[in-house]
Amino acid sequence: MIRKIALVSGAAGALFLGAASSASAGTLDQQQTASNTDAGLFSSQSVAQTFTPGLTGRLDQVDLVLYKVGTPPGPSVTVEIRGTSGSNPGAASLATASIPISSVGTTQAFLSFTFASPASVAAGTKYAIVVYSPGAGGDAVGVWYQNSDVYSGGASFYDNTEPIPPGSAWIPNGTSTDLAFKTYVAPPLPATPSAPTVHKKKCKKKKHKRSAESAKKKCKKKRR
Repeated sequence: MIRKIALVSGAAGALFLGAASSASAGTLDQQQTASNTDAGLFSSQSVAQTFTPGLTGRLDQVDLVLYKVGTPPGPSVTVEIRGTSGSNPGAASLATASIPISSVGTTQAFLSFTFASPASVAAGTKYAIVVYSPGAGGDAVGVWYQNSDVYSGGASFYDNTEPIPPGSAWIPNGTSTDLAFKTYVAPPLPATPSAPTVHKKKCKKKKHKRSAESAKKKCKKKRR
């Protein structure tokens, strides 16, 4: 199972209600805001959550519940949006965003990851949120999740066999756990209009050679 790091205060099992997220260009789409336990992000352990968008467009922000203990080596926490392979997170990144370790507090709270180049997502297709950061027991960032099946559109996973960034060796974190998360989707970009077709005017031929040459010259000048 996924390894935990020590809680800052209180016993695991206390329900946590996430703080409001920052403003986003996108619309809040999927969310699961309950969390009662945490998992450490280590140099050899990453965590993921699959989800199913209800909107088609550009996923431009993800919020996760994070906190830190000790002095994580940092310098940042990274989130990727990936496709899926079967039910598991895939290996290829569709979008990447990072926040500095200094922005992670010692009390759990929703923090926002904004993608400068959003991932294109389609409603009804499953994707994965992958989160990782260097760390070790006692000096790490923790990501919070609910130890029960509260989100029907996906599940949580971990990878503790590969160094970060993780590849595709994902292991299901039981059958009934979900990360606390929020996703935001902006509308698709409008299609680029095609350039208008320019029709060149054809110069009509004249019956007489002299008048034809003169008319042709005049026609060419007009076209210029």
